[in-house]
Amino acid sequence: MSLPFQPLPGLRNPHLQTLIGHWFPGRLRLPSGRRLIFQLPDQDQIALHINHPPHWMKRRGLAVLIHGMGGSAQSRYMKRVMYLLIQQGCLGVRVDLRGCGHSLSISKRPAHGGCSQDVLAVLQFLHQSYPHLPIVLAGFSLGGNIVLKAMAESKAAGDLDVAAAVAVNAPIDMAKCSQLLEMPRNRIYETFFMRDLWQLAFRRQVYFPDQPPPRWSDLQHLRDFDEQYTAPLNGFRNAGDYYAQASSYPLIKQIGRPTLLLTARDDPFIAVEPYEAVVGLPSVQVVIAPHGGHLGFLGHDGAGGIRWMEQTVVRWLMGHLQ
Repeated sequence: MSLPFQPLPGLRNPHLQTLIGHWFPGRLRLPSGRRLIFQLPDQDQIALHINHPPHWMKRRGLAVLIHGMGGSAQSRYMKRVMYLLIQQGCLGVRVDLRGCGHSLSISKRPAHGGCSQDVLAVLQFLHQSYPHLPIVLAGFSLGGNIVLKAMAESKAAGDLDVAAAVAVNAPIDMAKCSQLLEMPRNRIYETFFMRDLWQLAFRRQVYFPDQPPPRWSDLQHLRDFDEQYTAPLNGFRNAGDYYAQASSYPLIKQIGRPTLLLTARDDPFIAVEPYEAVVGLPSVQVVIAPHGGHLGFLGHDGAGGIRWMEQTVVRWLMGHLQ
């Protein structure tokens, strides 16, 4: 692990960490790459964005990144982490989950927080395409939950040569996190997520007119969106059933490869208690920083920058590619 997280002066507040961390872009420039359309087992398609380092060191491995709710391969944290991994000589793959980014028009089903089988299908494809490259995997926010679920469910992780994984600020107990989002102090975040998801659903209707989005007036909470849209389109009975089946928390003890769970105790809407309950598992390292907010972690990173989270993720992954 890298140095412990210390927030920048004046940025101990979790909301400042979360909001400034989101809106301040940082380094976003990536080398040119290519977009690959990948067909999932159920015939839906998603987009994979592949970036080669300028001087690719093939022995360094392949890094796969999974975005969070309402995000895409173009999300700023995805591009910042990928930039650092490419600088380390890794081949990089950023995934657009179903209904997100360039997958918007080519996947009939929307993404959800438990779509680990999609990630496993991508990993199998990449392993077959680059059989001599070890794979490392990172997921952010809801993408972190998907990554953990995939790591726990895959009995073939050794065959896929998944060297290590990281999940950052993952809602490993989705029901608890949904309850936190409904608190008045978190209304700004819940409204942001609901509006983002509703707009995505509205845009998807252009391509899939049989899937009208819920009426905005009917959405009081994110749970309402999941109840009316995410759950039924993905075969769950309701939002409660979706949260129960999609949460990675009950499965984390099954993970057999080195995995880092990184979160902040003051994250406004990620429940910390489930993280405390999985401390001490043999293959899982849990780091709960006192501060950092949600995907913020603005503090000295030991490399001359202030993006502590990004450097920590890259150091962990590269440490398992030596």
